[in-house]
Amino acid sequence: FFQGKWKLLELPGILRDQFGITALEHVNQFFENPMLTYLQKLKKSCADAGVQSTILMVDGEGGTASPDKAERILAATSHRKWIDIAHFLGCHSVRCNVYGGAQDWKQDASLVDRAAETIHMMLDYAKGSGLNIIVENHGGASSDPDLLVALVKKVNHPKFGLLCDLGNWNKGDDRYAAVKKTLPYARGLSVKGTWG
Repeated sequence: FFQGKWKLLELPGILRDQFGITALEHVNQFFENPMLTYLQKLKKSCADAGVQSTILMVDGEGGTASPDKAERILAATSHRKWIDIAHFLGCHSVRCNVYGGAQDWKQDASLVDRAAETIHMMLDYAKGSGLNIIVENHGGASSDPDLLVALVKKVNHPKFGLLCDLGNWNKGDDRYAAVKKTLPYARGLSVKGTWG
């Protein structure tokens, strides 16, 4: 994608014809033009290839755990278009990140409360769509398994859970212990090769 060799509209056909894959996790960075006519073409491309859209992963839409409430509201609002797009494409979940706050998140006592507030804003917007809002362990605070479990318990909503990435744990963490803690709350699993 970043080299310009693939376009999202072509991806369902590539997945099916070259790899025999029939499910697609979307990434918001790869949508060249997320307008209705483009989305209709993408939906048709998936249908023609027999590929099901599953998760829409959202990056770069603000600090969901920022100490600044206005920034958190902006982050929740910025996710709305992706919630709408995920619903239109037939995804089951929208993946967001937990970013914003102190560099040393272990000393940030209100981070979970702030993130939970933002996630509730997203869940309120997504109400009626059938979509899950999920958080991936994606570096820093979001890759702290204890923080993720605390967040799931704080949000306490049937449409909230985790996207458990087997490789995205903080340096020095026992990845097996981290997966064991978070997997019971997972709505999706990201499998990747991890060495060393």
